Amino acid sequence: MAIKIPAPVLWDKELNFLNNALVSCDGLSNVVGTVLKPTRVFPPAATPTLQSCLQITDPTFGTLYLNMTLDAWQAAIRAIGISPGVAPNTLLYSITTTQSTITDPLLDGATILAIWKNGIMIKYGTDVTLAGDTLTFTSDLQNTDTVGVLYIIG
Repeated sequence: MAIKIPAPVLWDKELNFLNNALVSCDGLSNVVGTVLKPTRVFPPAATPTLQSCLQITDPTFGTLYLNMTLDAWQAAIRAIGISPGVAPNTLLYSITTTQSTITDPLLDGATILAIWKNGIMIKYGTDVTLAGDTLTFTSDLQNTDTVGVLYIIG
């Protein structure tokens, strides 16, 4: 039985922009390495902003460019391997007021695997921290921001 890991995908093998759509990637996917990819679709004449992505080769979907680090990918695989009951979860927050924290009881006891704001991965431990059930960001979230969190409990 294949181990499936929900992972935020920025680009697929045909270079379709998936904007962090969650894809159930195979835990036995081959990790190719870290590559730079544009953070969004851009006009041909524009110079894109680039970010690091984890490139994997999935048996079902082929080449995918994940918006997560190698450490986060390996942590997700380890978490699923520990117990069949442990699986990564995803939360999405649409920010409606300027704030620097998100409080959610579902995060209490969580281990953060990946976190992104407006489709761009941010550094857990540097740009955002978790204490109890509260995520605290070093810069304010604005009323148009979207925040995604990939996490496990335990």
